[in-house]
Amino acid sequence: MVSAATMFRKSGFNDSDAAMLAKVAAQYQNVADTAVSSEDAASSIVSQIRAFGEDASFATTVIDAYNEV
Repeated sequence: MVSAATMFRKSGFNDSDAAMLAKVAAQYQNVADTAVSSEDAASSIVSQIRAFGEDASFATTVIDAYNEV
């Protein structure tokens, strides 16, 4: 979770958002069918948040969509 939180901070999220996003990234790692590193999970979530122009709260929607696919 530390490496994911660090990646979110480097991506411009504040401390509280980075902590929440790190938790979501850890959940994504747990539900992923294939092995996903914390860095890959964080990168994927950041990419989707930026692509859709959303804020950190959108992260749960992202992993829910990944899980359904």
